[in-house]
Amino acid sequence: MTSGASIFDLRLPRFAAMRVILFSLLSAVIVQTPSVKLVRLETIRDLCRPDGAADACTRFVSYRLEASCVARGDGRAIEAAVTFRPIILLANLHELSHEQEHIEDMRRFAAAYVTEIEQKTFESDARCRAEALVATARFGETMREFAARSNRLRR
Repeated sequence: MTSGASIFDLRLPRFAAMRVILFSLLSAVIVQTPSVKLVRLETIRDLCRPDGAADACTRFVSYRLEASCVARGDGRAIEAAVTFRPIILLANLHELSHEQEHIEDMRRFAAAYVTEIEQKTFESDARCRAEALVATARFGETMREFAARSNRLRR
């Protein structure tokens, strides 16, 4: 994304960052404070929808899955946390609430994913670490699948 594409940058209130910190203490999914940018419709077409069928979109950047292995009962299990940052691009400010729904979808999907991978147990630390590495390596693809799922739900 080029800096010249943005008309201006809207910043969410500072207390939103405090909510994210508090939320992170309670959850394995951290959604960083979204960046909201008003842009020309052409920018959305260039970055999000070449078919021109949208006047807003949200890109998810700086996503990361942190996964490590911990003792659980007689075996090992993955302990995981997800972090991501949404960038909302708007040509129409009225679409902001719709884009926030996509962010909430992504948070829910990521939380369910963390729960799913944390439920598996492994007989050895080596097997656990191998599974954690696979999940981490494939996390970009996993996030793209979450985004496609959210798009199917919201269209």
